[in-house]
Amino acid sequence: MNAQLDRQISTLESKLNREERELKEDESDLQHRKLEELGTHAENVFSLFGGRRSSRRISSSLSKRRLTENAKADVEESVGTISEYKRQLDELKLKRDDAAREINERWGNLVNEITETKINPKKTDIYISIFGVAWMPFYIVKAGNELIELAAFKPNS
Repeated sequence: MNAQLDRQISTLESKLNREERELKEDESDLQHRKLEELGTHAENVFSLFGGRRSSRRISSSLSKRRLTENAKADVEESVGTISEYKRQLDELKLKRDDAAREINERWGNLVNEITETKINPKKTDIYISIFGVAWMPFYIVKAGNELIELAAFKPNS
């Protein structure tokens, strides 16, 4: 469960980072569009005072305004997406923490539960895989009233 949530968090963090980069690009684009629009408006004003009127300049000004509005919409969309990703990320982290807490509580309680079970072995449950007989020869010597046990050979040292 935690591994799946960690993968989802990692994926969401990647999306968030990508969206934040896109936001920076959108903000930069918006600033450039505003400057272009301002320049076009200034050009139109100067051309009016210069005695020239051109419908082409007004059309260009309107196009610049439309592009600026589109850039502003892109910025707003990125800001909204980032806030949504952050909300989802917080939700997933809470879920992961809750799951970890639940697992720790459940297994922590099970570890403390001790039950003793008596198992009586049966002869049929015993299996012999190796069997052998060892013999260690000894001499019993009677010395007076005392019995002494002597090894039949000297052990290797």
